[in-house]
Amino acid sequence: MGVGLRPRLTAPGLAGALGRLSTREQASLLRRLKFANAEIEAVEALEGEGKKLQALLAGRKTAVPKDAYALLEKTPLETLGYLLAETSSAPVRNKIRNYVQKWRQMRTELPSAATELETIGMPRGPKFDKVIEDFFSLQLNGKAKTPEDRTRILRKLSGIKEPPPKKIKEVKKKPGGAPAPAADAKHPSPGAPGGSAAKKAPPHAAPANRIAAAAAKGTKGKTGSAPAKPANKPAGKHPAPKKAARR
Repeated sequence: MGVGLRPRLTAPGLAGALGRLSTREQASLLRRLKFANAEIEAVEALEGEGKKLQALLAGRKTAVPKDAYALLEKTPLETLGYLLAETSSAPVRNKIRNYVQKWRQMRTELPSAATELETIGMPRGPKFDKVIEDFFSLQLNGKAKTPEDRTRILRKLSGIKEPPPKKIKEVKKKPGGAPAPAADAKHPSPGAPGGSAAKKAPPHAAPANRIAAAAAKGTKGKTGSAPAKPANKPAGKHPAPKKAARR
């Protein structure tokens, strides 16, 4: 049996050991072995209870795991132990094993699902309890195995949608790594149209090459101007003196 289940297996064990005997023969033998009347009655009742439980577990009324769980939850553990040992029906045996090994554990974990449902934003009440029961039914059917699936199913059952993701503003950065300042309509950036770079420089700030070009133009217009002297050779470089010719 599962963890936490402590059935009294005296009656199921005796019923299994004396299974080939009739009910009257079982009772007579147990009286001779000095068993109490309550124990003898429990052994006599097990066979009938086991047959009744087997018929219910094999029928349509327990085809859904939720209905099978509800039936097994109110069945004495002694009857479950007896039927698990005696039945030859695989579906009946599987339902009892699922109840003992899986379904009871799922039931004990429902408080954590209820806490998560409160965190999502649903207040406790009749509708809250119904959502938890519907969630448990889905778990019995093999769903909501991962934490992500559990949260998604709880939101779907409660009708509470997931909040939209927060938008993250992108900040443009300069090549150096510092964020670029935002453009201002009153003070446009130097590269923008109408900026300070697009304005013409004042006359007094004309570059020196403009003045030189104007002077050269005025000199070319004069007649009889002396030809330009060849550029002086760089100082420090004098031709070597020629050696005197031999007589």
